[in-house]
Amino acid sequence: MEWKKQEVIHLSGRDWIYFEVTSNAIDTDIYNIMLVTSYGKEMLLFNFNSTKEDFPQYEKALRNSVNTIKIP
Repeated sequence: MEWKKQEVIHLSGRDWIYFEVTSNAIDTDIYNIMLVTSYGKEMLLFNFNSTKEDFPQYEKALRNSVNTIKIP
């Protein structure tokens, strides 16, 4: 694994643990954007990913998707 970013962000009125990391799958490397927050007594985790090779092509769409998260 190669960590790209680790921070706490504020999104949809709450704090999220935000990770960006690349990891090795069986046949290719994967680029992951992960967000984690609490929801009552539960944990919410969102993972947005693509192959590392295709990430530049999908990066804008993935980051736009992150910004659509709405938690009541």
